[in-house]
Amino acid sequence: METYVIKYGMYLTTGWYQSGTIKVKNCLTSAHAKVKLEKYLRGKHTMFGKMVVYKCVQEIPGTDGLPDFFKNIFHNL
Repeated sequence: METYVIKYGMYLTTGWYQSGTIKVKNCLTSAHAKVKLEKYLRGKHTMFGKMVVYKCVQEIPGTDGLPDFFKNIFHNL
């Protein structure tokens, strides 16, 4: 089971838009992570319209506090 970091946008039925970044834990694939996030957002926001995923990447274990530059180095090894 893996952790994915998802950058997303969410549209509510009222026309309101919200974007954010969130970690989704215990997922088998990136598609599984996206589905879990959508279910979470639907439960949290009763006027949920649709979700747009801008970026979904697997988190690299042990690099939580490192800047993106260093994460890319570890990811490419």
